[in-house]
Amino acid sequence: MTEFQEFAQKSLLWAEGLAAVIALFYYNRLKEQYWKLFVFYLVFIFLGEAYGKWGSFVNFTKAQYYNHLLMPIQFIFFTGYMLQNL
Repeated sequence: MTEFQEFAQKSLLWAEGLAAVIALFYYNRLKEQYWKLFVFYLVFIFLGEAYGKWGSFVNFTKAQYYNHLLMPIQFIFFTGYMLQNL
């Protein structure tokens, strides 16, 4: 990868973490709104991506982790979240 691509990849991970932290600070304001579930979605995405970057994969590969666990959970959560709010 080029230097810019590596910088962008690292920046995106930390931007996800920053979004999750900011969402946690605003959670008390969102108690009665449907946006409170989005806070958990952001935290889950950050923790999943962080494990994908720094976690150890013994019984499965990183591709299997993303393709069979992380992406389906994100898709199901976000789709259910969007359908709930139609």
